[in-house]
Amino acid sequence: MAKTIKKTATKVKTAKKSTSPAKKTATKKAVKSPVKKTATKKAVKSSVKKTATKRPASSPNKKRIKKELPEAVLSELHAAAIEILQDAKATNIVSLDLRQIEDAVTDYFIICEGDATTHIRSIAGRLEEELKKQLDERPWHIEGLDNLEWVIVDYVNVVIHIFKGETREFYKLEDLWSDAERKEYK
Repeated sequence: MAKTIKKTATKVKTAKKSTSPAKKTATKKAVKSPVKKTATKKAVKSSVKKTATKRPASSPNKKRIKKELPEAVLSELHAAAIEILQDAKATNIVSLDLRQIEDAVTDYFIICEGDATTHIRSIAGRLEEELKKQLDERPWHIEGLDNLEWVIVDYVNVVIHIFKGETREFYKLEDLWSDAERKEYK
């Protein structure tokens, strides 16, 4: 039994010693690959920085406080958001009036759908641009641009939820706020 162990040990040693030139170049290529990975990491970091600057930054110390807006300003913000969503081809637009609900965190929820992730991103971007241009309103916070299943554009008194169809069916946000006054748009 000891003889078979010695024979297998010598076979392993000879196998390690004999490496072909093709194997040597393969190991050299494997050594060079971390350089390529670091180059791609730098590219990813720079692209992350570019997208991070596009979104509005909300500081961690900044608290979300519901503003008391005049009714005319609030209705103008709400109507402009609905019109922009319609122009951006958002579907199944529903507005929930939460002003009569005592513990509501906002005055209006506007809920809509996008067909695909690119459509959802364009709806959110257009909403942000147009409300800035028309009413000089910037969102307090935008959430969900990473996975684009559910994007929230928060203007404090008006919060817009842009869903992917399946995600909207799953969460059923309208049912959670069923005691709010509901209005559907085409």
